Amino acid sequence: MPNKLSLTVTKVTAAREDQVFDYRSPLEFSPEVQKISELIEKDPNNGNLWMNKGLALSKQKLYREAIDAFSMAISLNPFEGLYYRHRGHRYLSIYHFRQGVADLELASRLDPTNWAIWYHLGLAYLLIGDYQRAETAYRACYEMTEPENDSYAAIVNWRYLNLMNLGREEEAQEILQGVTADMEFGENFVYQDMILVYKGEKSPEEVLKIAEDYRFADLELSTKGYGIYKHYLFTGQEEKAEELLKAIVMLEGENWSAFGRLAAHSAFYGTKL
Repeated sequence: MPNKLSLTVTKVTAAREDQVFDYRSPLEFSPEVQKISELIEKDPNNGNLWMNKGLALSKQKLYREAIDAFSMAISLNPFEGLYYRHRGHRYLSIYHFRQGVADLELASRLDPTNWAIWYHLGLAYLLIGDYQRAETAYRACYEMTEPENDSYAAIVNWRYLNLMNLGREEEAQEILQGVTADMEFGENFVYQDMILVYKGEKSPEEVLKIAEDYRFADLELSTKGYGIYKHYLFTGQEEKAEELLKAIVMLEGENWSAFGRLAAHSAFYGTKL
């Protein structure tokens, strides 16, 4: 019978505050979330209802609560790739990049024909600095995307940046040729603008000129800004690059989970998250 306590810990350990607390927003749930919650009370084993609740919570940027909802969906059907796709996305949104990688990698095995899974998986690997795996994901996504699709400019942009990270400049320049100034990409015009900068057809200053009173100015600036930051780096303009990166990281606004913000955060603070 032992007469002393024995714990499997080292002499230097993390503080309770750093490990235990999972702070939640006091924000009241939207009518949409409340309605879905009522449906779940009547049908608690319906995985799709839990997924829909997670999607509704995500609209309010209640990402931790959304992750809980997606986790419930997964517990009810652990072989549904879409559940992991959405939870993985929201792990990225709260800067838990490696958890996002794990979920999205599993999602790609369960549902390999899903465009969004590969798109988000590419970003997840880019965020942790695994550019080779990011290229595998981005290539799969790129091969699924027709040039007339609104999302074509988005995947070309991210794959270009990642190929440049790998030093594969010739391939990177080649895929840019599929995007031209006369193409229409809807809301993805932001990526088209960046691509035109990479091609030398627009200036960075022109692309970064955004009206401050525009509601989504921070979203557009972070998205475009990250691409221009990388462009500055690739063209040897380190001082401009660092100045722009700091500006993105310090941005205020509601779109703090935008992909450009996540990528800028990773570049600024490092990928050890």
